[in-house]
Amino acid sequence: MSVNVKELLRAHRNNVSDLKEAQKNAAQDLGNFIDSGKVKPSEISIRELWDTFVGTTLEAKGRDFDYRFSDFAEIQEEMVSSQFPYATGKLINPSVIEAYEVDLAEMRQLFTETDSTKREEDIVGFKDGDRPRHVEEAQPYPEAGFSEKRAKIRNHKFGQGLGLTVEMVKFDQTSELLNRARDAGTAIADLLEEFMAYRLSDTAWSEIGESTSQAFVYGGNRYALYANDHSSVDTQTNDNLIQSGTGGTPTVSQTRSTINLLFGQKTEKGRPARVRPRYVFGHTQLREQLIQFFTLQDYDLDQATTAGASGNRNAYKGAMQVITSQFFPSTAYWYVGDPSRQFRIQ
Repeated sequence: MSVNVKELLRAHRNNVSDLKEAQKNAAQDLGNFIDSGKVKPSEISIRELWDTFVGTTLEAKGRDFDYRFSDFAEIQEEMVSSQFPYATGKLINPSVIEAYEVDLAEMRQLFTETDSTKREEDIVGFKDGDRPRHVEEAQPYPEAGFSEKRAKIRNHKFGQGLGLTVEMVKFDQTSELLNRARDAGTAIADLLEEFMAYRLSDTAWSEIGESTSQAFVYGGNRYALYANDHSSVDTQTNDNLIQSGTGGTPTVSQTRSTINLLFGQKTEKGRPARVRPRYVFGHTQLREQLIQFFTLQDYDLDQATTAGASGNRNAYKGAMQVITSQFFPSTAYWYVGDPSRQFRIQ
């Protein structure tokens, strides 16, 4: 479906006498067409938008303005107060969002996304509750006891403006505007992906002025995500860090040790915590090695063993999805787990 914006305005002017109201209705219709996918941004002329929402206003005021030669600074007020900013915003938004979503598609799988309007958000959870107990016939069920625990998320705001040049209007450069919108979407995605990578690796991020990572703030205190001993958090050791032999090309023995740490995690009451590793993730420079081992390799080819290739079948082939990013601060370390159950982004 193509749309003639001038004709859209003319149709509304047949229904209402006020020019501003007709322009507003036309702009809203245009926005709905774009949002619903009935009209593609590439089918819209930026100069036609200017003519419809600014040019008609100038004509109604008796202003003589030729966009080819006149100074746009003279009509800044008319442009800002018109429906032109709204219409151009609707025009570029799909390109920004598309680039953003395409570039972030992989990394977003490692987080759970929720909405928030607060600068700081307390995430409330429950400690390990009482186990169900055996109940004799005709006896009441005991009531389960749960106590709360809280982790804190601090939200951060980032943004940038997207400039519309006079030349874009004069020469009807809609494609150039959409290219800039896509570039803006990619820039936003890059920034958020870097933030995600630094949070996943528990590394301080200078963009928000951190000296120590605030990825895990529990009970008002910052704790390391990866440590040999987490007993100060939940009274359980819960070692989730292998400090030797990590990084580089994965092996069966190395992966087994890593995953067994996850399977050895305990709740506050010492019962097994249900952890199911679904992802292996790290820097893009490790992508070939990670895909080779976790996606393609049938056997353990660890050449570090005395006998060379061990000959063991690779039980981890296809067991986890590989996700990599150029924004991880370390090019040597890789991680295993299901971070979407622990990491929330708002």
